[in-house]
Amino acid sequence: MNKFYLCICAASLIALGSAAQGVKAITHKTEAEMPITEQPDGEYTMGYAYSHGYYNHEFYGVVVDDHFVGVSHDMVDAGEKFYLKNPFSGLRTDTWLEGNKVKAQVEGAPDTVVVNLPQPIFVKDNNVFYAYNVHVFYSKDLDGYDAYKNDDQTIKFTWDGDSLKQLGYDEIGLCYANGYWHGEADNDIRVGKFNATATTLPQSANLQNYQLAYTDLANKKQVKDVRVVRVGNDIYVGDLMPADSDFWAKGTIDGDKVTFNFQYLGVDPKYNHHDFFEPIAVDATRKHTFLDKGEGTYDATSGRMSLDFSIIIDLGEKQTSLLGEYYLNPTLSPAASSVSTTIANLGEPQSVYYTDLSGRRINEPVSGFYIKTARYANGTVTSTKMVK
Repeated sequence: MNKFYLCICAASLIALGSAAQGVKAITHKTEAEMPITEQPDGEYTMGYAYSHGYYNHEFYGVVVDDHFVGVSHDMVDAGEKFYLKNPFSGLRTDTWLEGNKVKAQVEGAPDTVVVNLPQPIFVKDNNVFYAYNVHVFYSKDLDGYDAYKNDDQTIKFTWDGDSLKQLGYDEIGLCYANGYWHGEADNDIRVGKFNATATTLPQSANLQNYQLAYTDLANKKQVKDVRVVRVGNDIYVGDLMPADSDFWAKGTIDGDKVTFNFQYLGVDPKYNHHDFFEPIAVDATRKHTFLDKGEGTYDATSGRMSLDFSIIIDLGEKQTSLLGEYYLNPTLSPAASSVSTTIANLGEPQSVYYTDLSGRRINEPVSGFYIKTARYANGTVTSTKMVK
């Protein structure tokens, strides 16, 4: 059993307006280069990452270090080249780091990926930031973290077709174009293949406005607007995460009982973590136990659901991240002015975007299965699984 704790967890709130104080200048490239933003051709693998890193925390105004679990690091094996997306666990760049893949000379041994730095990796307000091999250390004089450039500007990994593992403990650091470390760096990077599919709504779904009543971690009563969809005995709850995510938790109704299983939700568009719907049991001391499933009562007449478990919308599987959402002793009831809306009667959407089946956003679908998400004028969001 675990206990809720107060710490800086898993993903960060990044403010790119100020650099870490006292960092040492790092010579940078002067060529007009831009990061790789389009997914390279090759064999794509969705990754679930573990790493140690540093990030520039906007609330405290200092660089802090943390261990990251559940970050989405996509990978592409392109034969002689290898690409890693979002190399900083504390900052979503939506760009790719490029490496050279060296085939193993011994049968059964993993290949080696050699990343030559510096590389342009991020653009903010027309400023290009670079990835460097840096050494981060704690400075007593500065009472904070500092960094300098390593002489060897290569970072190496092993790749066995399923997992990417960093060799050594050099740090990939984010640097300003003027040569100063910004405050982000990752090392001990380990990325494993992750196979999971997020829940999507059926096309014929009727969306209804609900209110979620719950107790928060400060022991205060709260009410949150959510949307609920019922299709046969399947019931879906959306809007459980405040970020711009279209996650749906799927449950099952059996008579007067409703059940929600532990389930994968998708990649959080703000923090770039794999998010999970996690039923938990909480005792009087706030110790909690993760459950494979949670049950509650369902009133068919009113549509009210009283859940006999609490919920974490977690960043990373079973991480109890305080950047997630906690719903203790939740009940779900139709809103007083709730109106059931059929997707077909919503008119033209105001905006449309696409994701793959893991919830990762894509620019335009090319081939295969994908999810089309549409937002309408009345606030309704629909997600439709399609194939092209």
